This record gives sequence, C-alpha cells and structure tokens, in this order.
Amino acid sequence: MGPLRSPIVHPEITPHTPIHPPTKSPLTKVIAFFLQTIQLGSKKKNMHTSTTSRALKRWIVILRISIGIIYVWFGVLKFFPGVSPAENLARDTIHLLTFNLLDDKIALLILAIWETGAGILLISGIFTRLTIRIVLVHMFCTFTPLILLPGLSFSEAPLSLTLIGQYIIKNIVIVSALFLLESTLPKNN
Repeated sequence: MGPLRSPIVHPEITPHTPIHPPTKSPLTKVIAFFLQTIQLGSKKKNMHTSTTSRALKRWIVILRISIGIIYVWFGVLKFFPGVSPAENLARDTIHLLTFNLLDDKIALLILAIWETGAGILLISGIFTRLTIRIVLVHMFCTFTPLILLPGLSFSEAPLSLTLIGQYIIKNIVIVSALFLLESTLPKNN
C-alpha cells in the first residue's frame, strides 16, 4: 500500500462560494438568476439592506415573468378553437360586453392577441407600466361574469362558487401582484 493521500482541497472554494454556471446560454442565465435569488433570500435576518433590496428586486422580476408566462400560456390556447377551457366563458362574456357586435372567431382572436402580447411584454419587461394597465383592464373584464353570468359563477349566490367562479375569483391574486409590480416601477417607466 502506498502512502495515504489527502483529499484535494481548493482554498478558493468555500461553502459560501456563489454558484455560477460555466456557460452563458439563456437557460444557464435563468438558472443562475434563480440560484442567486435563493441565496439572497436565505441570508440571516441581520443581512445588509442592499442584499435585502437585491433579493426583493429579483423576486419582483420573477413575479412579473410568472404573470407573463400565465398570460402567454392562456393566450396561445385561445388561438386554437376548442383548446382553451375558458373559451366558452370568454365568448359568452365578450358577447355581453360588446352587445353581440363581434363575431366569435374575431373576438377570441383579439383576446388571444391581447393576452399573448401582454404576456410577452411582461416577460420581456418592455413598456411594463403600460402593460400592467392593459392587463388590469383585462382583469376587470374577467370579473364581469360574476355579475353578468351569475348562473355560471355561483351554485348558490353569493358565496358558493362554481369551478368557473373559482377560476375567476383567483384573479384577485394576479390583480394584487400587478398593483405590487406597478408600485415598484421607477416613475419614468
């Protein structure tokens, strides 16, 4: 038997060394962003204010992107007739809001473009303040079935929601998140 060899030790690597992916592909950038956010968010309570501020900024970005993903996903489904589970609800609501002036296909196409476009803008962070306002208008419209189509929204008014009513009422969380996002934007955005 030869002499015992000690394990290789790298003095520059410690348990607190930040994790950095070796390449700069878009996927590794996203992974690095999330890892750094988790590291920043898990610091002790006495961490420096700038570290807290950086962590909050990262989570705000994640929130904006998350809402954007939901909008792109739901919007893209509406481009394909019969695929979106909300298609009938959207069609019936649009009929009531437009007094049956829009053809079903045109109405759903406009809604698909609106949702997908808003989602892309939220993900990209372009025209964020304007996009948030456009999404808030959309959110207002999503609540109208609670009043205009109570038979679809409630099994027994006013508190017993149907599955559609629950689908609508959960948008309160998105509205709250949008107001939070807007409050964090600089005045010139």
